[in-house]
Amino acid sequence: MRPGRWSLGITALLWLGLAQAGSLVELQSALKARKDPAERLQAVEASEADSLDWPLEDRGRRLILLGLELEANHRIDDAFEAYDSAVSLLRGGPPGPALVDALLERSYITYVRTNQVDAYCPDRREALDLARQVGQPEPLANALVKVAFCYQTRPEDFTEALGLLQEAVSIAEAEGLSGDRRAMIYNATASVYRGASLHDRSYEFLGKAYDLWAKAGRKQDMFNMLHTMVVEAMSLSREADAQRHVDQLFELADSSPEFTDFRFFAYYNQGLLHYLAGRYEAALEPLDQALALADTTEERYFVTVAYAMRAIALHHTGQRDKGAADARIYLASDAADPESEFHPMCKAVVAEAERDLPAAIAALWILERVQMDTRRRLLGRVFDAQARVLDERIAVYDNRFLQQTLQLQQAELARLES
Repeated sequence: MRPGRWSLGITALLWLGLAQAGSLVELQSALKARKDPAERLQAVEASEADSLDWPLEDRGRRLILLGLELEANHRIDDAFEAYDSAVSLLRGGPPGPALVDALLERSYITYVRTNQVDAYCPDRREALDLARQVGQPEPLANALVKVAFCYQTRPEDFTEALGLLQEAVSIAEAEGLSGDRRAMIYNATASVYRGASLHDRSYEFLGKAYDLWAKAGRKQDMFNMLHTMVVEAMSLSREADAQRHVDQLFELADSSPEFTDFRFFAYYNQGLLHYLAGRYEAALEPLDQALALADTTEERYFVTVAYAMRAIALHHTGQRDKGAADARIYLASDAADPESEFHPMCKAVVAEAERDLPAAIAALWILERVQMDTRRRLLGRVFDAQARVLDERIAVYDNRFLQQTLQLQQAELARLES
């Protein structure tokens, strides 16, 4: 956090109605009355002096609020510092739900920065251990769901991932947690299935999560689901569905200008769709558009992948020098994943531009594709039976949720008629 950047004068404090925030509850109440991200951030920062006398847990909660508002103002590095400060502060007290939340929020910023499971999952695993000590259902369910995402690159531990999600479902059943939590469980389930190459099940649960978030008007979450559904639809050879999801991404970008990176991701996914379909010429324009908007997103991993896709598309269309330039950008990026298929492909693009053997490059590409397809088919056979276990458990949960909703509606109708 950069101290002083958002310092306020007395007039501004009075205008905000936050000359004093005597407690965390008062601060939270004041934030509910404000929609503008800059005003909300100012309100949290204005409470710093008052917070010095708050209980340790509340001071940690305030730092988490600060991180969330910094995120909303696109200050990702400062948000990380706020969450990091919250973790350090809260470690000085007994384990509590605030420390669980601080670790999970810090892990999210690490995800945005790197998209590397090994980088962002240690915080999540620590949060889960703490949540079990705390013993409260909401933070435990949250940590279970977040840790489940750590298994998307470990299909060999598929059964363990299912166990975490089954535990989260059990908590949701017992505690009647919100529809938001239900959507998060669906999203995590999709991630686990995707990691095991069970794309039909992944696509199904992404759709379930999307429907719940659409009902709640949660545009950011809707967008995130559509972003992933494009890839899953293409993995299932359902290009028409993938294009429909891309169109939905553009519609959300048009209707939600407050989300500044929506348009980048809409163009990114249009380029990705053409790339996966082998239409390299068609992929170039949307990838150009996406990279022109690269500064609007904090998720550098996807910017890096866009360079890789454009490098390969340029190579296929005969623009080898331009392709090699993009490939070098990809390979030099800290966000590049050495385990990704893009890594050897970009190395091949550079090698060809430097007059290496084109035949060897073509063989490398074909080998990568064959290995990936073989792995998908194998994992699908191995894990299909186990996948049905969680499907059945969640189906039971769905039925109970619908029954509870119907009971609430009937009670409300009876109240109105009485």
